[in-house]
Amino acid sequence: MRSQDRRFRTEWIAFGALLLFSIALVATVLYRGRMTVEAIEGDRLQVQARVIDENLIRQLEGASNALTGIAGELRGQDIAFDAAQLNAELKLITDAMPGISSMLVLDAHGTIAASSREALVGKNFAQREYFDVPRRGGDPARLYVSPPFNSTLNTYVVVLSRVLTHKDGRFAGVVTATLDPDYFTVVLRSVLYAPDMRTTLIHREGKIFLNMPVVASALGMDLSSPSSMFSQHLRSGQLATLANGTAAPTGDERMVALRSIDRPDLRLEKPLVVSVSRESRAVLAPWRERAWESGMALAAGALAGALTLWLNQRRRRSWRAIEDAVAKERQAGAERIELALRGADLGLWDLHVPTDRFIINQRERTTLGYDESDALPQGIAWRALIHVDDRERVKASMASTLRGETSNFSCEHRMRHKAGHDVWLSSHAMIVERDAQGAPVRIVGTHLDITERRRADERLALANALLRDSEEEMRLVTDNMPALVSRLDVDQRFCFANRAYADWLQLDTDALIGRSLAEVYGADVHAQIRPHVEAALAGQRVTYERELHTAGGPRQVQFTLVPQVGRDGAVKGFYALATDVNDHRIAEERLRRLAEYDSLTGLPNRALFHERLRQAMARTTVARPMALLFIDIDRFKSINDTLGHEAGDQLLQAFAARMRGATRATDTVARLAGDEFTIVLEPLRDGEEAKTLAQSLIVALRAPVVLAGETHEVTISLGMVFCTPGESDPAALLRRADVALYKAKQRGRNRFVVDEAPRREDLPALAATPH
Repeated sequence: MRSQDRRFRTEWIAFGALLLFSIALVATVLYRGRMTVEAIEGDRLQVQARVIDENLIRQLEGASNALTGIAGELRGQDIAFDAAQLNAELKLITDAMPGISSMLVLDAHGTIAASSREALVGKNFAQREYFDVPRRGGDPARLYVSPPFNSTLNTYVVVLSRVLTHKDGRFAGVVTATLDPDYFTVVLRSVLYAPDMRTTLIHREGKIFLNMPVVASALGMDLSSPSSMFSQHLRSGQLATLANGTAAPTGDERMVALRSIDRPDLRLEKPLVVSVSRESRAVLAPWRERAWESGMALAAGALAGALTLWLNQRRRRSWRAIEDAVAKERQAGAERIELALRGADLGLWDLHVPTDRFIINQRERTTLGYDESDALPQGIAWRALIHVDDRERVKASMASTLRGETSNFSCEHRMRHKAGHDVWLSSHAMIVERDAQGAPVRIVGTHLDITERRRADERLALANALLRDSEEEMRLVTDNMPALVSRLDVDQRFCFANRAYADWLQLDTDALIGRSLAEVYGADVHAQIRPHVEAALAGQRVTYERELHTAGGPRQVQFTLVPQVGRDGAVKGFYALATDVNDHRIAEERLRRLAEYDSLTGLPNRALFHERLRQAMARTTVARPMALLFIDIDRFKSINDTLGHEAGDQLLQAFAARMRGATRATDTVARLAGDEFTIVLEPLRDGEEAKTLAQSLIVALRAPVVLAGETHEVTISLGMVFCTPGESDPAALLRRADVALYKAKQRGRNRFVVDEAPRREDLPALAATPH
C-alpha cells in the first residue's frame, strides 16, 4: 500500500510539472503572438502612412510646378500684367488641381494683384505668414509651407508660397496656393480600414492641420512638446517612425505611424507630417480573445487531466482492495482444504434412507453449533434447518441423485445455526449403499462451511458496484463538458464515451462501447490518425488537429491523447479529448479579410493588389499576355464638393460593383486610394482583347447613376500597359499605367490610352497634370 501511495504522489508531481510546462508554453506562444500582432499592425499603419505620403507628394509636386510656372511667367514683369488674364489662368489651374482651393499673386507690399477668386483682389495680406516668411527668406527655389490658420472663409488651411523677383533679383512679391482641406480629408479617410483608426496631417511646427475622423477641438492643437510622439519622430531624423503612447488629441493609448512628407527636389521649407494610428486596445482585441480562449482550454485540459488521474487512482485503489480480499479468501480456502486433507475436518453426515436418521461428526456439530450433549434434529426437523429459499433446490438435486440420474449430489445452500443465524454450506454426497432392488439405503455427504467465501463474494459484488458508481461519476462530469471525452483499450476499442458523442456524431454511447476506432470512423480516417494512436499506446502524450464531420457540419477539432498507465508501468489504453477550435479559424480568416480588402468597396486593397500583380507578372509569357489598367473617375472632386462625401462613397461602391460585373473571374479589380482603381487582366489571347475589355469598361461605367436623389452620368479615364515577359518590377509597370492615365486625362477624359513604353519627357508632365 505504501508503494502504491508513493506511486500516486509521483504521478501527481509529474502531472503538476506537465501542467507548469504547459502554462509556460502557452504563455510563450501568447507573448510571441502579441509581438506578431503588434508588428503586423505596425507594418499596416506604416503602409497606410506611405499611401498618404505618395498621394500628397504628388499633389505638392503638382502645386510646386504650378507655382514655379506662374513665378516664371511673372519674373521681371514688375507685376505689370493682364490681371484679368492672370485671374482666369489661376482659376483654371485651381479647378484642374483637386488638392488646391485657391491661388493668389501678392505684390511686394502684400496686396493681392491677382487671384483665382476675384473678390480677394486688392486686399492686403502682408501680415500673413505665407507672405512675411517668404519675403524675409527671399529664396525663389524654396517652397514655403505656412502653419495652419483660419482663412477668411472660416476654414482651417495651409498655404504654399514661392517668391517672385525682379530681373535684378529684388523681391517682387509671392505667388501662393491654398491646400484644399476637403481633398486632403478624402485622402486621409481613404486609408481607414478600422473604426478605431485615426489619420492626422501635422505642420512641421507641430500644429494639427487636418484629422479624420474629424475632431474639431484638435484642429490647431500644438504637438511640439518635447515628450510627444510627434517631437520624438522629428528628433529621430528618420523619414518614418512607429511609436506607442498616449495620443494628445484624444488622450487614449494608440499605436502611431508617423511619416514626414518631404522630398529633396521640392525643397520644402517646413514639410508636413502624417500620422496614422489605431487604438492599442482594439489592435490587441483579437489577441486578448485568443489568450482568453487558450487559458480556458488550458484550464479545461488541466481539470480533465486532474479528474482523469484522480478517477484512475481511485479505480486502482478499489481493484487493489478487491485483489487483497480475493487473496485473503483464497488463503482461507487453502487453509480449510489443508485441514480437511489432514484430519478430514469436514462436516460429515450419514443418512440412513429407510429410517430417515442422520449421523454427523464433531465438525458438523461445531459447524451448526451443537454440543456433544445436544440432541440432534432428525428427519423432517433436520431438513427444516435448510433455509426456506434453498429447500426446493436441495430437494430437486437430491431427488435427481436418488433416481440415478446423477452419480452424486452437489449443492450450495444455507442451514440455520443453533444460535439462529444462517451458515452457508457446500454440500457433496453420494449413495454408498443400495438394497437388492437397487434402491438407496445409505447416503454419505460432507458439509464445507463456505460462509466466509460467500461474504467475500458479496464484498466483491459491492466493490464492482462501487466501480460502476465511479464510472457514473466520471460520466456525470464529462457529459457536461463541451468536448468529446473517451477511453480506449490497447486494441483501440471504446471502453467509455461521454454524451458529446451523441450530440456531435449522433452515435449511441452504449452501442459505441466495444467498437474499434476503424469501425466508428472508417478505414480512411483510421489510416490518417493511426500514427497518433500508436504514439499514445507507446506512452506518449499526443496533440493534433483534423476536420471532424459532425451533425452540425464540419468542425476543426483538436485531439489530445493521454496514455493510461497501469501499476506495472504498462500502457493499458489511452484517454482521448477532442475540443472544437473552429472559432479560432473563423477569427483568423476575418483578420486576413480586414488586412487584404478595402472596407468601403470590398475590393482587394493596395497590399493585396501588389501581391497579385507580382504573381501575374511572374506568370506572363508570350502565349499568356497580361495587361494592367489604371482607372480614375473624371471630376470626382466636383462630385464630392457639390453632392457631399456620402454621395462620393456611393459612387465608388457603384463603380466597384460595375467593374466586377464587367470583368472576368480571372481578373483582379482593386482600389488603391480615393477614386483610383486598378485591374489586372489575365490571361489574354492578345492585345486587342484587352482593348475591347477597356472600351467595354468605359461604356459600362458611363451608365447613369443615382446620387443624392438625382441621376448623373459620370465618366472615367483609363490608362493601359502590357507586361513584357520577364518584366519583374510591379512599381515600374504601375508608373507606366499612371503615365497612360494622365495622357487620357490630357486628351479630354472619357477614354483610354495604351502606353507601350514610357518616355522620360513624359514624366515632368505627369506631375503637373491634374486629375
